Amino acid sequence: MQQMIRLARVLHPRHGVLAFAFASGKALRALSPYLMVLALAGSIWLGIAGWAFFGVLALLQVLFYAAAAPKLLQPDRHWPRPIELIHYLVAGHWAALIGGTRYLLGMEAGRWQRVSDIDPFGRTTHISMKTRFAKRAFDIVGALIGLSIGLIFAVPVATAVRLTSPGPVIFRQLRIGRSLPDRTELFMMLKFRTMYVDAEARTGPVWATRNDPRITPVGRFLRKTRLDEIPQLFNVLNGDMSLVGPRPERPGITHRLEDAIPFFAERTYGVRPGITGLAQINQGYDENLDDVRTKVLFDHAYGLSIMDFWRWLRTDLHILWKTIAVMVGGRGR
Repeated sequence: MQQMIRLARVLHPRHGVLAFAFASGKALRALSPYLMVLALAGSIWLGIAGWAFFGVLALLQVLFYAAAAPKLLQPDRHWPRPIELIHYLVAGHWAALIGGTRYLLGMEAGRWQRVSDIDPFGRTTHISMKTRFAKRAFDIVGALIGLSIGLIFAVPVATAVRLTSPGPVIFRQLRIGRSLPDRTELFMMLKFRTMYVDAEARTGPVWATRNDPRITPVGRFLRKTRLDEIPQLFNVLNGDMSLVGPRPERPGITHRLEDAIPFFAERTYGVRPGITGLAQINQGYDENLDDVRTKVLFDHAYGLSIMDFWRWLRTDLHILWKTIAVMVGGRGR
C-alpha cells in the first residue's frame, strides 16, 4: 500500500509497459482485498434488489470464503488441498486488507523491523532443532577428527613458519561471526601465519590478490593446501565457527560491503561462519566487489539448504568432499 501510494506516478500511461506492469502487479495486489469486499457487497446488494444472477454470485462468494473456515479453526490439522489453497488465499488477502487499512488510517509508521526469530528458549527458529543439534554435533566430531590428523602437520608447519619469517606462528584476527536478531557475534579467528608481520600496516584491510606480495613463500604453500586453517578447528570447538558455512569477514571490510551489496549482512543470519563453504569451493578468495556479489549468492543458497535436515547433510558432505579435493590437489589460494 505504501509503495503504491508513493509510486502512483508510475501508473501514468506515458510510462507504457512499465505502467501496465506496475498496475497489474503491485497496485492490483494492494487493491485486491478491497475489490473482493466491494464485489461481495455489490453482489449482495444487487441480489436483494432482485437480480437473481448476482444473488447466485453472492452465494458462491460466501461459500468460497466459508471453505477457509475449517483451516482457520484447526490450523495444525492437514486438510484436503483445495481447502488449504482457499485458506491461503483468503487469509493472505485478509491480512493485506487489515495491514493496508491500518496504513491508510495512519496507524502504521511504515518502518520495517525484523520479526524476532528467537523463541522463549533462545533458539533460532528458521533452522529446526534437529538440524541445529546435528550440525553442532557434526562440527564437534569433525573438529576432533581434524585436530587428531592436523596435529601431525602442526609441528613441521609451525617450525617452517617460525624459521622463514620473523613473527608469531599463530595469527589472530577479529572476525564477524553469527548474526542474531539482537546482536552480531565477534570472535578472534586463529590461523597459522601466512603473511609477513604488519603486512597491512600501510594499506589497511584489503583483499588477497594473485601473487600477493604480503604472503610468505611458506604461507603460499599453506594456503594452497589449506593447512594454515588447522588452528580454526579450535574456533569450531569453541562454538565461534562451523566446519561449513559462509566465510568470516573482517569488520574493516564488512562495513563497505554492506553499503555496496544488498543483503550482505544477512548471509550469516543464524548461521556460524565456516572454515569452508559453498562459496569457497566454487569461487575461492575475493578480489573485487563482483566476486563478493557472487559469493553472497552462494552463502544465501547455503542458508536455505540448512532449513531441511537431509538437504543440509547432503550439502555439507559434498562441500567437505570438495574441500578435501582442493587440499590434496593444492588448488587453494
